[in-house]
Amino acid sequence: MISVIETRKIIKSNKWLENPFNLLSEVANICSSNIDAGRELVIRLLEKQEQIDHRYQEIIDDLAMQVGLYPYIFDQDRLGDLSLRNALIHAAHRAEGLMDDFVLHSAQAKVLRLLLSGESVILSAPTSFGKS
Repeated sequence: MISVIETRKIIKSNKWLENPFNLLSEVANICSSNIDAGRELVIRLLEKQEQIDHRYQEIIDDLAMQVGLYPYIFDQDRLGDLSLRNALIHAAHRAEGLMDDFVLHSAQAKVLRLLLSGESVILSAPTSFGKS
């Protein structure tokens, strides 16, 4: 298994785009052992999504689902390709009511559930977390 730092470098280099399977396997291993590092790497993969052969999109979608990045699976064509399990998880993270078009990531969904149950929440999160 290669390190997270080395994996970042490989993703940035674009050399892996010709044969992405090995890199995607490494990212899957990292996601299994360190979800936070895995989430960061999946975000980096999603940035390259348009450059990746469509045959590998399902793997990237599964990795995004594994690390809780449900909103990043938004292409209606690809939603139909999700496994039943992933489709149910994706649907469960839709914001009901006024925000029907939004899908929340796992941390947003947790905060929303707390708020809807009447809990008071103090939230400190990084820029681009989706606090609004």
